[in-house]
Formats: sequence, C-alpha cells, structure tokens
Amino acid sequence: MTYCIFSDESNINSQRYQSICAFSFHTKNYKRICEQLRTILKGNGIAEFKWQKTKSIDYFNCAKDIFYFLFEIQKVYKDIRIDVIVWDTHDSRHDIMGRDDSTNFEIMYYHLLKIIMEKKGYGSEWFVFPDEKSNTNWGKIRDCLQLIGRRTKVNKALFDMIEKKHFVIKMFEQKDSKESIPIQVSDLFAGIAAYCKTNFDQFSQWVERGQATLFEKEETKFSNSQERRFVLIDMLNKLCKDHKLQVSLKSNKCFHTYNPNRWLNFWNYEPQGEFDKAPTRKK
Repeated sequence: MTYCIFSDESNINSQRYQSICAFSFHTKNYKRICEQLRTILKGNGIAEFKWQKTKSIDYFNCAKDIFYFLFEIQKVYKDIRIDVIVWDTHDSRHDIMGRDDSTNFEIMYYHLLKIIMEKKGYGSEWFVFPDEKSNTNWGKIRDCLQLIGRRTKVNKALFDMIEKKHFVIKMFEQKDSKESIPIQVSDLFAGIAAYCKTNFDQFSQWVERGQATLFEKEETKFSNSQERRFVLIDMLNKLCKDHKLQVSLKSNKCFHTYNPNRWLNFWNYEPQGEFDKAPTRKK
C-alpha cells in the first residue's frame, strides 16, 4: 500500500509549547481530498489557510468547515490519520543550557513519522511532504527513517539472516503549503494543539463565563482572536466526544489521546527518563 504524509509545525523556536502535525492518507485519495479542500477554501474566500489568521472571521469559518469535512471523510477514507506531537520546552528534557532547537525539531519529527509509518506494517510505501522550513536537515531525517524501515528476520531453519523491508520512503520533498493544500490541514491541527496547551487556563475561564448565569458578574474579557480560537477548541473537543475518539481535553489541560490507534492522535511528549535530554549545540 502507498501512502502520503503532509506535515507542518507551530510555535517552533518561539513559544514554550511547540508542535508538529502529520496528515496522512492513501495516495489514491489524494486528488479527491485536494479538490474537496480547495472547494472549502474557495467557499470561504481565502487562498491559503493559516491557523495564525483565525482571528479573522473568514479563516475562523474555514477552520470549522475543515473540521466538519475531516470528521465526515474519515467514515469513507478509513486510512486517513492526523497525528500531532507537542513538547514542552520547560520540561526536564528541554530546559537545558545550549539546547539545539533545530536538531531537537528533527528528532521530534522523526519520532512522529516513525510511529505513523510502523502502524501500516510491512511493505508500505511513503511519499513525505513537509512544509518548507529552513535550518532543517530533511536528508538526515529521511536517512534515519529509511534505516528504521528495514527489519532483519532470522530464518532459523536455514540459519540465515533475511532482510525484510518494514516500509519504504519513495519520496521526501519540501513543499510550498500554498500549493500543497493538505499541509494546510496540518497547520490547523499543529496550531490548535499548541495554542490550547499554551492558553488552557484562559480557555477554562472562557468556558466558565459561558456557563455563568445572568446574575453573576463577568470580569474576564477576551479579544476577538481568543474568542474565535476558544470556540474552535470547544468545537473540536465536542466532535471528538461525539465520535468517541478517546481524546481528552480537561483532564490533561490539553488535547490528549488515550488510544493512539484512532485516526486522530494528540501525543504530548514526556521525557522518557533522566537519560532523555534534548541535543545541545556543538561548541
């Protein structure tokens, strides 16, 4: 089986919580998915979706339409996945002197794609299209994934070693997100995951304000940008619950998936132990 992955990131090198999203599906569905996404963009009067622009009503409405679209097509295209990894630059892994953020991004990207590819089993082939990003050694990531893609199996009867490919990367190439529409889906989910984790306390206050009675005093004020993004977080949370995706929001103060085998997976990376440290810049 042949699959494609379109990825984008959010808050890289600028915020405490950073994220990467990968939108993957069977290549045979590529044309139709692109056509449907293009129709959504055109219907909202925008040329390219950006999470950072959801303070605008057009981009806000477009994000809602993309959510509805994805929750509908996953019933038809059983092979689609949206996987998001989020990490905290203040945790024990990342809060170190001289941290190399570029190399750390490459490691996180590798972890995310490795899990996605291995879930499809032996013989899967992949076309990988990350959004254009400078200071990233895409070739190194591709080479590491290709090594993992090979598995060695022992034939006990013949006392021989047989190499068997777990997965194969057919292409690994940066793309312009404006020209590669599925990357814009990854931009949405990477953006909302990092934003939710960064602003969860304010989101909770917004929810409580909405539940307040007419006789309770409202003191907290939110900008139009916050209001619209909180509506999107609330909407996505309700869609996940309605579809029983086992995605938590309140208990972890962020989107978090308990069953990563579901098509929508939010992975909040946690240090694996004292040995797990982010790379540092070479002197």
